[in-house]
Amino acid sequence: IIACGNQHLYEKMCLEILNRPDMITDPRFLDIDPHLLDGKYLIGLDYSQDRNILVGCAGISIHALTLPAAKVPLADPQRKTAVKITLSGLTGGHGGGDIIHYRANAIRILAELLYALQEETSFDVASIFAGEKNNSIPTYGELVLCYPRENSERVAAFLEQTRTALQGEYAETDPGLSLVWEEAAPVQQCYTAESTAHLMQMMDLLPNGPFNFIDKARKFCKCSSNLGVLKEIDEGFYFTDTVRANSTYQNIQAHRRIAGTAALCGASHECISYLPPWEYQRDSAFAKAVAKIWEPIKGYRPEENIIHATVETGLLIEKMHACGNTEAQGINLGVHNIDVHTFNERMELATLGKTFEVLRAILEQIEA
Repeated sequence: IIACGNQHLYEKMCLEILNRPDMITDPRFLDIDPHLLDGKYLIGLDYSQDRNILVGCAGISIHALTLPAAKVPLADPQRKTAVKITLSGLTGGHGGGDIIHYRANAIRILAELLYALQEETSFDVASIFAGEKNNSIPTYGELVLCYPRENSERVAAFLEQTRTALQGEYAETDPGLSLVWEEAAPVQQCYTAESTAHLMQMMDLLPNGPFNFIDKARKFCKCSSNLGVLKEIDEGFYFTDTVRANSTYQNIQAHRRIAGTAALCGASHECISYLPPWEYQRDSAFAKAVAKIWEPIKGYRPEENIIHATVETGLLIEKMHACGNTEAQGINLGVHNIDVHTFNERMELATLGKTFEVLRAILEQIEA
């Protein structure tokens, strides 16, 4: 339905969907009574592929960090120029499934810009934000700076050079990258030098991107993190860093690095949500039976797939096993979604019908 609407309606609906809290962070879901799940087979429908069967996924931990910061009146405002810098057009994508592509992250790029700008001029940060969703790679960021008026030409030349460098660096992964700037309204207050230093450290040091891989071909990520949100709050700055790991050991290491960065910068840190990995059951009779049912409907036998993203199936299976239902098995079916977790997300409608046929056939043919 969204794909059939006009662009304004589509973007509005996408914003409403993206701003909805994740199901996996809802305590009503995390605390579900496993005794209510007395079935033998679990079929999930949270999957953005229709060419294979999902049989495993990464676990997830969402980390929230608050960095205290203070503002003071801008010194010598009559001698300062304020500029608004806007970074946009990044490709973005899913903070787990697309992290393997090494796409640009708006938070990290703004950090790199600030560190490089220090070599050209002194400056004060008046405001900053980048990223809106913890499970999406940030595609947009804004920054308002004040600097000595006599350095205006130097700053403009620096920004021109930075734009050229970034567009060259990310030509393949983020061809739409845009960096523009304009004079901003006069600024009354800016963050202290200490607050700015800690802000830049957090933006630069918090883990982001793939850490390591499951396979030698480096096609399947084992552990990664997505630095998803940076915004101003009353206390200072708020960050989220979301870790996905197909290994509990790797998740522990990522947690340690995030907590260590927070301590170094004087920020508070809390892991606000955790789901374990959905471990691959190599000899799952259920997955094999689903593949057999699938073949005559779609004309080919599907492969089994493991993703570096998180679905709820793993948690439910773990809960069922823990309460004695050790025979519980699960798979996920999906439709073909494009540009997942971006404002361009859409579904290939034709795949919905085929997936429904497969689901109906499974329910009709699988013996409980």
